[in-house]
Amino acid sequence: MNKRIVTTLLFLCINITLCLPQEKDQHYFDRNRITLGGNLTLGFGNNSTVINIAPQAGYFFTPKINAGAGISYSYYRYKSFGESEKYHYAGINVFGRFYPLPYIVLHVQPEINYMIHTFAEEKRAEFVPAFVAGGGVCYNSVTIMLQYDILQNRYSPYGSNIFYTVGFTF
Repeated sequence: MNKRIVTTLLFLCINITLCLPQEKDQHYFDRNRITLGGNLTLGFGNNSTVINIAPQAGYFFTPKINAGAGISYSYYRYKSFGESEKYHYAGINVFGRFYPLPYIVLHVQPEINYMIHTFAEEKRAEFVPAFVAGGGVCYNSVTIMLQYDILQNRYSPYGSNIFYTVGFTF
């Protein structure tokens, strides 16, 4: 009986100690760690037009880890043999970047896009997933990366090849 009382009291003391207010951690939200940036693409030719705007906002959780989210809109038009093919994409994404060494960045970005595709009299609308991964170099506010869409959905706005991006962060 005494052992049971001592064990119960010991258990209560430990629980009360764990429930007492702890010293506040020194980590707090710092506005200086916010990053704003994204990509802008404009391409015009006789048989094609490409427009993309993709702002992103992130936060440096540590000096080497930046993560955030973004939105995007893309428009692609291709013309061949008098017929015009158009793609509209509206998307949202989350991203993570790791800076293992100065000037080096590794990047992952899962996203979902709502695509509207028109060709001749046909119209198709569907959700198109993408998972972009890559890496590159960054200097001051400019980041240049080689990237690849791992999922390779037939209607991916990134196509089936490795592509490069140049981004700016403010």
